[in-house]
Amino acid sequence: MPETTVARVKSERMRTLACSTFALLFLGLIYAFSMFAAPMGEAFELEKGAIGLTFNIMMIAFCIGAVIGSQVERRIGVKGAIVIAAVLFFVGFAGTGLFAKGSIAVVYLCYGTLGGLGVGMGYNTIVSTTNLWFPDKVGFSSGVLMMGFGLGSLILGTLSVNLIPLFGLGPVFVGVGAAGGVVAAAAAFMLRRPPENIVAHMAPEQAAARDAAGGDGAAARRTRSSWASTPPSPRCLWAWCPPATAWRAWWWG
Repeated sequence: MPETTVARVKSERMRTLACSTFALLFLGLIYAFSMFAAPMGEAFELEKGAIGLTFNIMMIAFCIGAVIGSQVERRIGVKGAIVIAAVLFFVGFAGTGLFAKGSIAVVYLCYGTLGGLGVGMGYNTIVSTTNLWFPDKVGFSSGVLMMGFGLGSLILGTLSVNLIPLFGLGPVFVGVGAAGGVVAAAAAFMLRRPPENIVAHMAPEQAAARDAAGGDGAAARRTRSSWASTPPSPRCLWAWCPPATAWRAWWWG
């Protein structure tokens, strides 16, 4: 592979990583629920215990969204899957901000279910697509993406909470939904799968191992093509279970 082509792939994959991290920064806002819970209770006139269940619903919806997202991506592609995720994210936040006053059912449906599904679909699709660009540095790309996802609740969540006294919770939620939806939709039109031969070019030692294990060159090429075109298995992020348990303990304690 010419050096200019390798340099071009390296440049494009770093742009892809930056775009994906920025999108996940906004999608991660849904995990700022601990910051939003108290203002939601006051603004929407809801009981604290009823609001707390929203987090559980959201976590379940997130995992289901990851499973659904992998199948949607397989059928309609990366762009379509992320656009659907962006719409669900917008409807989840905007619907909560506009219609949740006095109705915990709306909070469960919009923030918990639709928002959780959208973030699960978006996260799984964005992470799986981006990691395909880094066959030689999957740990690095996964770490950067997770960092962006986690920082969303810290940075943008804090900013959103500080805007509530100025504009009210409803308008802030609508704004959050619109901003996250636009960013995710923009990412949908920027992200694409890498060339099918990226493993051979960026991780030649892996390609050599496949060649040795796969027999003739045609079989090895089919293996590489299948690896690059098949979405990875859904990631339900069992790592989120400890934070969820800790949050529930804090909430009910």
